[in-house]
Amino acid sequence: MKLSDKGAIRPAPAMDGLLGYVADAIQTWPGVIAATHWDLYQPTVADGVDFYLGDSEIGHLHFYGEAHVASDAAVSASFVAQGKAEPFRYRADPNYRHWTQVTLTTQAKAQQALDLFRANYDRLVRERATQGHRSCSTQ
Repeated sequence: MKLSDKGAIRPAPAMDGLLGYVADAIQTWPGVIAATHWDLYQPTVADGVDFYLGDSEIGHLHFYGEAHVASDAAVSASFVAQGKAEPFRYRADPNYRHWTQVTLTTQAKAQQALDLFRANYDRLVRERATQGHRSCSTQ
């Protein structure tokens, strides 16, 4: 989901333990916007933290311990092939076909989730740089 589709943005709730480790690290990356992630079926109930770069979602963390990352085909395939992530269980929906997930049960899993978030963040940074370069060269 695009940040512009979210409506009013609420500050990200604090997270503890492995979730806090991942959330705190992501929020140090340049340009990252962290906001409350709302429950899909109860849109007034906080369900975790969303992370965006500009209008593009990097992914989100749920209070129940899952990381969902809005990756592309290459990032998704790489992490799934290495056993560092699982295909997103809602992949049948075309909006989520390349998303991946990691359940944060150990420090190693938390690091895998952080690496996945970082790979997706780096991809979005490259895309933004390419788009910026294209728009500058057409002026």
